[in-house]
Amino acid sequence: MEWRTDESGQRFRVVEESVLLKWWRERMLSSPVHQARLRRAAIARGETPPPIPKRAPERAQGAIQPASGASQVSDDADPAEATSDAFLRVLAELPVFHGQREHAALMRAMQDEPPACDGLEVFTADRFDDPEQTVMMRGICRACPLLDLCAAFAAAGKPTAGMWAGMTPTQIRQDERQVGGARLSR
Repeated sequence: MEWRTDESGQRFRVVEESVLLKWWRERMLSSPVHQARLRRAAIARGETPPPIPKRAPERAQGAIQPASGASQVSDDADPAEATSDAFLRVLAELPVFHGQREHAALMRAMQDEPPACDGLEVFTADRFDDPEQTVMMRGICRACPLLDLCAAFAAAGKPTAGMWAGMTPTQIRQDERQVGGARLSR
């Protein structure tokens, strides 16, 4: 892991691809959602579904804790393990993911019923400069069966990009500051 700076002076972290992929594979194998998808796909193909893996105990506040002794890596240690431990230390420095429960509820609901914005990449934009497009997107949100769950995640998670329940990140922050701020209703 290393820090770099772009032309505007913004700092960002760069992580070795193999380390990131290893971490991602481990995350996916431990994800109950991913395991359920694998089981469903196997059943749909007529195959025997893979066994349900035992779940590790949940970590407090969703924080990733480095393995014990991770800060003291010996010279004879496996380089992949040392890199993995270093990556876990970097992840432990990241801010806590707020709105985990609300996000999980939204993801569970999306398994049964897709949101109205499903497949529309415009909802994942960092900025919303076109007022006509924003009005059109809000109309799609109003008709969404998952509007209330999306609004709950927006309020708890305070996402920094995308449109959530008809609100941009700026509007979500403004709504938080206003007591009794009006939310998008059906």
